[in-house]
Amino acid sequence: MPESLLSALKNCIGFIQLKLSDFFGGEPSIDRVLTERFTHREKPYRSNKGLILLANNHFELAHPVCPVCGSYQVTKQEYRRRTPILGEFGAQKVYLRRYRCIKCRKKFTTPLDSVVERNHRYVAPSHQSIKNWLGIDDGKRIKSQIANYSGYYCYDEQYIEIGGRKKYRLTLFDSILNIPVSEEIAENSAYKTVYGPGKPIVLYNLESKGNPLKRDTPKGGIQHE
Repeated sequence: MPESLLSALKNCIGFIQLKLSDFFGGEPSIDRVLTERFTHREKPYRSNKGLILLANNHFELAHPVCPVCGSYQVTKQEYRRRTPILGEFGAQKVYLRRYRCIKCRKKFTTPLDSVVERNHRYVAPSHQSIKNWLGIDDGKRIKSQIANYSGYYCYDEQYIEIGGRKKYRLTLFDSILNIPVSEEIAENSAYKTVYGPGKPIVLYNLESKGNPLKRDTPKGGIQHE
């Protein structure tokens, strides 16, 4: 169909006012909105050497292959909880995806050999591996690609050592959607600004004597619980 441009007087053009609910079959229920939000959103993750890290320390393989027969035809099973000792971080809970091979019917679990030492009693992942996992340089920040967040955030601070130098991994986490919002490797944690949706969220030192978290966080508009 050919397109054409026609001139018209402004008094011949009418307008109507619409609400967002006019585009739905009635006002949407909160249950429907939440269901669609969690079902259709993309799942953010970090990937390193074929190993995928999901939220809450859940690991799975990017391209699972049966270690017995070499078949790629495998099905995902449940997660198995493990508690390795990660050096100075102590025992940490991780959840490893199980798989079942369709061809030989054998089951196998996601290995952590690519990021931790194999057959080592005290599993000690390299701090350099943590830096490589995040895929960023010193002082730089990565952000999740999700457009909208719940507005409820948690802040996590982890001490790491890279190249013999003390650094910090700073993470802003959406506690409702269970996804990271922003992560950064920083030189120190004396005073940091971690950016949230729309405006920065100011965070203060959590390590100094007396734990100033309760005293300082109201200045940044953060409620301590």
